[in-house]
Amino acid sequence: MNNTLNDSQPASYAAMKTLTEQYYNAIVTQLQLNNQQFQLAQGNIAVGATSQTIWAMMDAIPPKSVVNNWAPGGINTFSSQYGALITRTQDTSTGAFQAALGDYYSAWQAYLKANPPTVTNPIISVYTSWAYSCGMPPDQANKTVGLFQAALNGPVTQANIAWAVAGGQTAIKAYNQTVETIDNTIAGAPSGSVTLNSQTESSDTSHSWAEGGIEGFFDIFFGGGESSYDSVSSQVLASELDLQMSFAHVSTVPVTPLANGTVTAGPTTYQPWYVPAALLLAYSNNNNNTWQIGTPDWTTFFGPQATLPRVISALVVVDGISITVTSGKSIDQSSRAQVQSAFEAGFFPFFGVAGSGGWETTTSFSDEGIMTVTSTCPQGNPQVLGILQSPISSYVSDSALRAAMRETRAVPLMHQAGGTRAEVRAKEGARAVAVVQVNWTAAAIAGLNASIPNPGQRQLTAGFVDTWVQNSAPGWVMGAQYQWHAVGRTATAELVATAGGDRIARVVAFV
Repeated sequence: MNNTLNDSQPASYAAMKTLTEQYYNAIVTQLQLNNQQFQLAQGNIAVGATSQTIWAMMDAIPPKSVVNNWAPGGINTFSSQYGALITRTQDTSTGAFQAALGDYYSAWQAYLKANPPTVTNPIISVYTSWAYSCGMPPDQANKTVGLFQAALNGPVTQANIAWAVAGGQTAIKAYNQTVETIDNTIAGAPSGSVTLNSQTESSDTSHSWAEGGIEGFFDIFFGGGESSYDSVSSQVLASELDLQMSFAHVSTVPVTPLANGTVTAGPTTYQPWYVPAALLLAYSNNNNNTWQIGTPDWTTFFGPQATLPRVISALVVVDGISITVTSGKSIDQSSRAQVQSAFEAGFFPFFGVAGSGGWETTTSFSDEGIMTVTSTCPQGNPQVLGILQSPISSYVSDSALRAAMRETRAVPLMHQAGGTRAEVRAKEGARAVAVVQVNWTAAAIAGLNASIPNPGQRQLTAGFVDTWVQNSAPGWVMGAQYQWHAVGRTATAELVATAGGDRIARVVAFV
């Protein structure tokens, strides 16, 4: 929406711009949110009943504005940019594999497209079968199988495999948080309250992360479509409004693309699609060793006109909402019925319609014409108040590694690391100081599948290995490999990236 005042805009435009900026400042200050991250969600945005809907919001790339109208459709998304990025980057080892394939490379690409890997037929098996049956000389096939095995350990290759298995560009991209986990989180969150007086609250947002940008705000006070509301809107906005808002629960919900395990929402189980190390590699290396020649390139995604400048790192969710709006000036007797009708059709800032979504609204006037409006939405109908954005520069080194700051509930495991036996145990329910992102190479998954045919036992063993890596990796060093031994099996893992106390590790072999 255009932020420049002109004669074609309604009279309420300037007043609503100011009120929205005042509301932003009141929210940030009184709910103790960071104005270097917070963006106000404009309108009535319920968490809703389906995880797919809230994932679509989590996946959006927010514009540089203190407020955003989160309307569906036409939104630039993190997953689409990430999906495009991993096709334009490469691991160092990939070049050696391509060079060894020579003229067979295009044939391999065509075969892979026609025969994508599956959970039961991993990509190393797909390639090995093809390499020894495509007419390639045996010595060349042997060499390329070894090089392909090495290339599979690279984060970009891992990313492309995960992307394909998860369904590619058109598939729904799952996040760690579902509507169920959000509901559980908000139920135990603390309360909060916000007051706003239109005569005294500052409207200066120039010190925010958006530097005063205010795209997409609603230039209407009432949500109803009646054109007759325009006249009463101007009168209400000029009546020196005082807003008192209370929330039974206010929660900041981390937003994390699904990188490990699976997420089940309803009858559907979603596969992981995101490899943080691939994004970290792409952002950290603006050169032709990592980026393929041509466009889109590093500048396309991360330059001055970046398509991936920032991401959503958290949602701010509220539940149990009560709003009281009082006018400082009287409302004309002739306008009161229309004012009451307009408020029932939904009003700033949540635009909840009376009788819909749990919202109930009452309007009264004193003998002097002072207006008092109370609107409530009971607990159990959580609303998205806004989001926390993170610049891509900090996201790749921090937020992408934290994996929703998940609770670590570890079991005791005897393992062997660097030749020393040690027992690793985390206190039940304790929050890990360092967060470890665990990835499995295709070779390790193939080894796990071959070693343990029973799916239940295989899943349990993989969980044991993941827990060992999560507990042990904070003490690991780059360049070394560590082993876990139990029930006659051995897993080999290594550290591949660090950011502060956080780690990305991968399991490279299982026998």
